[in-house]
Amino acid sequence: WGGLVLFGLTILLLVPTLQSEGLREFGIALGSSIALAGALAGLLAMLAHLTGLVPFFRVQQELFLESIPILGPALRLRAAARFLRSLSPLLEAGLQVHLALRLAAGCTGSIRQGRRLACAAEGSAQGRPVREALAETGVFPEEVLSEIAQGEEEGNLPARLEKVSQDMAMLAQTEMTRALGTVVCLLLAGMVLMLILTISLAWKLMAWVG
Repeated sequence: WGGLVLFGLTILLLVPTLQSEGLREFGIALGSSIALAGALAGLLAMLAHLTGLVPFFRVQQELFLESIPILGPALRLRAAARFLRSLSPLLEAGLQVHLALRLAAGCTGSIRQGRRLACAAEGSAQGRPVREALAETGVFPEEVLSEIAQGEEEGNLPARLEKVSQDMAMLAQTEMTRALGTVVCLLLAGMVLMLILTISLAWKLMAWVG
């Protein structure tokens, strides 16, 4: 749908060209505009991919995404859910708690959240309960920490973690869907602006060549 909207806007913006200069100039302007817009979009996508491969730039990318009001909480929820989902089978298999925490911290999909959660392994290695060690990271809300504490007391922590991770994953999915709808609208607005700029540039290039 976004592509159809952009194509329609391109045609509307170039109608004056068709009326004043003719079909040939209209086709040239349209082709130039689409080519420039595609080149810019491809360049931006390539830069985003390359920066994601470098840890420093990936952390900066995560900082930016997490600073977006709607998207940030959803991303943090998803990382926390992945951590708990990975931690549950590790504990079920009998792995030492601090080692399980360290391994699960690498399964969040987020460098920033993984580093924060890895600190819990140090606390656990010093003999602290899982609930206390995770509370110090500031990642989990109080209700999740209460479930973890109850699981430790009752001896069914892996099962509790699995249940909590599923609830958090569902909530994260809901928040991500809502956030992505907003982000897509903003991206479409940005693409429309970029398209207008490329059309203007193409028109100026045609005038200069002509």
